[in-house]
Amino acid sequence: MVGLFFVYKYVRFAVRGQGTEAFDNARRVVDLERGLRFFTEPDLQRLVLDHPWLVKALNQYYVGAHFPVTIACLAWLYLRRPLAYVSTRRILLVSSGLGMLIHIVYPLAPPRMLPSLGFVDTGQLLGPAAYGPDSPFGDLANEFAAMPSLHFGWAIVVAVALVRYGRSPLRWIIVVHPMLTTAAIVMTANHFWLDALVSGALIAMLYALASVGSRLRFARWRPGRDLDEQDGDDSLVDLREERERAEGGADVSAVPQPG
Repeated sequence: MVGLFFVYKYVRFAVRGQGTEAFDNARRVVDLERGLRFFTEPDLQRLVLDHPWLVKALNQYYVGAHFPVTIACLAWLYLRRPLAYVSTRRILLVSSGLGMLIHIVYPLAPPRMLPSLGFVDTGQLLGPAAYGPDSPFGDLANEFAAMPSLHFGWAIVVAVALVRYGRSPLRWIIVVHPMLTTAAIVMTANHFWLDALVSGALIAMLYALASVGSRLRFARWRPGRDLDEQDGDDSLVDLREERERAEGGADVSAVPQPG
């Protein structure tokens, strides 16, 4: 995570001087969304601008929920589902690394920088602001890193992890997090729909690759070793989960038993 932080700082400085390219890319995104008939972000934002309390709530969620919710999820996984923690951490790190690479290759100005299209920077208008000297991140944030939306990507990973590895029926409440995150990133004019779509596609691709890798590693699993001894191999997370459910009342014989 520390290494990723320094990579992020490098990306921030690497995109300096790419403002012209970032705005050109933003116009291309707008043209593409118009061509596909889902350039609805300005209309959605106008719906909430008449309700200042709602705008402030969305601003606060955008600024305040991203890191705390993700950290809380990782902490819970680390303490209660160590194998799941390892696999979830990998997805987060790889997706963030690939996202930062896209930020360098394809710098993109966020909608809030395009007032001519009807967008309003709600952070600067009503607060709290996510960017700028008065924001919690100061000058650290890369303002041309709209594509893909790491806010949306991380929210999806958190929801998948808690739904997949949780036990309580209340775990499904977490699906509200990516929904609220989507509303926050779009209605505050920090991201286009396409930013979220690209992020979702990236996350889906990584989960698909992880699933294929899990199946290949499972084929080489040695029954002589206990699952707990193979900590860190995310290919055994599902097997261990199945074993625990089986021991809780299902047919244990239907699940491979280590040792």
